[in-house]
Order: sequence, then C-alpha cells, then structure tokens
Amino acid sequence: MLTADLRATAAASGRVVLTARVTFAGGGGLALQTEEEPSVAAMEHFVDRLGRAVARRLAPQERR
Repeated sequence: MLTADLRATAAASGRVVLTARVTFAGGGGLALQTEEEPSVAAMEHFVDRLGRAVARRLAPQERR
C-alpha cells in the first residue's frame, strides 16, 4: 500500500514543474521532480519514471 501526490505547476519560463511524492505504508518514500515543456508526452514519461522508481523500491532485495 502506498499514497502518491502528483502535481503540475506552471514555471515562469512557460514550462511546467512536475512533482511526485510517494509514501509507503511501511515507512519511507521517494520524491521526483522535473521541469518540462507542457505536453501529454512529458506527463506520460514522468509517470512512467515514477512507476519504475516505485517498482524498484518495492522489488525484493534478491532481485536488485
């Protein structure tokens, strides 16, 4: 179980700052942030990166 907070905020440069914070039920968590051009592709890439980071964190130790 985990909770996730995803935000997209405008940057002064016309770009968008994408921020994610994930908290795991057993404690700990991770955070990602990037600044990108505003597009669906950028958001999809960010969410994919987040998913991969969560999967790596939740993988059993012997698989790392």
